[in-house]
Amino acid sequence: MLLVGSAQAETTFTVAYKPPEGCPDRGAFIHGIQSRSRIAKPVGAAEQPDIVFSVDIKQSGPGKSKVTGKLVITQGITSSDRTVTGVSCVEVTTALALIAALSIDPDAANVDIPEPLPLPPDWSGPPILGSQPALRSGAAPTILPAWAPPVSWRPAMIPPPTELDTIAPPLPADAFRPGPAGPSKMDIGFGAQFVLDVGPAPTPLVGIAGQVELRELGEIPWSMRAELSYALTAESTVVDAEETGLVGDYRMLRGRFIGCVPAWRPVDWLRLWPCATFGGGGQWAVFRVPEALKYTSVGPWVESGLAARVDLTPLPWLAVELQAGPSFAIVRATFKAGDDLIVYEPLPVTFGLATGVTAAF
Repeated sequence: MLLVGSAQAETTFTVAYKPPEGCPDRGAFIHGIQSRSRIAKPVGAAEQPDIVFSVDIKQSGPGKSKVTGKLVITQGITSSDRTVTGVSCVEVTTALALIAALSIDPDAANVDIPEPLPLPPDWSGPPILGSQPALRSGAAPTILPAWAPPVSWRPAMIPPPTELDTIAPPLPADAFRPGPAGPSKMDIGFGAQFVLDVGPAPTPLVGIAGQVELRELGEIPWSMRAELSYALTAESTVVDAEETGLVGDYRMLRGRFIGCVPAWRPVDWLRLWPCATFGGGGQWAVFRVPEALKYTSVGPWVESGLAARVDLTPLPWLAVELQAGPSFAIVRATFKAGDDLIVYEPLPVTFGLATGVTAAF
C-alpha cells in the first residue's frame, strides 16, 4: 500500500491564477500539480503556504493563436519566474503545472499522470435506434425487501487500494474563493549613485550618494528610499576677480526621502516610476584669496520635489537606474563673503540628475 508523504514531508502551496476565457480553470491547474507530486498539498484555512505560485496567461496573435504563460514562484523572501509559449492554453498550463510541481518535488517528472476514468454504463439510458435491447448476462441482481437489514461489508469484500487512490481528485473551480495572491514579497536594497545638481551653486555640484531602499513589486509596486549625498563644485568659481580676487568652492550635504508608486512595467526588464522627494541638509562655501583662507559661509537647505526614475533590470535583484527631476527650495542659504558682500543665493527651483545601481535582497 502506498502512503502519501511517507518519504517526504508535505509541502503546502497556493495559486493566484489569471486565465483568459476558454482556458483550464484554477482547479484544473491545482490538480495538474497534485497529480505529479504526492507531497504537494493546497493550503488550508488559516494556514501559511510554503510556496506561492502566481500564473498569468495571455493570448495574442491572429485568432489568439499564440499563448504565453508566466509562472512566478515565491518561497520565503526569494522568487523566480518562468515563461512558456505555445499554441493552446492546455499546452501552456500543462507545462507550467509541471514546472510548479518540480519546484516542490524534483521527482515529479517521473510520476505518470492517470487518464480520466471512463463513466459507468447508464442502464436507464435510451436504447440505440435500430438495435435490439442489450441483454445482461450473469445472475440477476438481488432486490432486497424493505424490511431487510443493511448490507455490512466484510474486510475481505473491500478491494485493496490502488495507486489511483493516493492521488487527490481535481478540485472544483470554486474550491478557493478569490482572495489575496499570498504573502507579499518585500525587498531591501542598497545602492550607490553619481549625482549632479544644478542651481544650489553658481556652477553644477557633482558628487556621490548612498541609499537604502524598501520596495514591494506586488499588485501595486512601490518603493521608499533614504538617501545621503555629498556634492561639491568641480572647479573653483571666481567671485570678484578685479576688486577682491576672491574665488569660491561650494559644497552640499543632503539627506532625502524618495517615495515612488506605482511602477509601470511594459516589459520584464524595464520599470518606470513616478516619485516624490523631501529632504534637507546644509550648504557651505569657502572664499579665499590666492594662498590664504579668507571667508567661510554656511547655511541650511530644505527642499521638496518630483522625479522620474527608470530601472533597467538585467537580473531580478539588480537594477541600473536613471533618475531626474526638479526640486523646490523651501529654505536656502545666502552665501556672503564677510558681512556685506552677497556672493550667491541659490535658485528657488533646482534640477537634479542621478545614475547608479541598486541590489535588492
